[in-house]
Amino acid sequence: MSWELFGDEDPESQNNNLWAALMSAEDMRFVVQTAASITTQCILMTQDPEELVFQPACGTCTTAEVAGDWYRRWIARDTSRVAVAIARQRLMTANYDYCEMGPSR
Repeated sequence: MSWELFGDEDPESQNNNLWAALMSAEDMRFVVQTAASITTQCILMTQDPEELVFQPACGTCTTAEVAGDWYRRWIARDTSRVAVAIARQRLMTANYDYCEMGPSR
């Protein structure tokens, strides 16, 4: 007779999963939205400050907002008018220390 012992059942094992620690519902407004803490970690691990962050399907525009928070240049695009409207609203109401946002002319 044999059995399987899973990781969460073993009192001796410790879960040192960085990504699980970063998962939080800090400002999640949409079901498909990624947590800003995870997006921040990904951008900081993979991008140099002078590189461009490109988000081909912006959805709720978390990546562009996080890139702006870390002084990165970014491009966000989407084919859905709803996603573009949500992204525009979110980015126009974001607070960035280094620039003033105003209505488009």
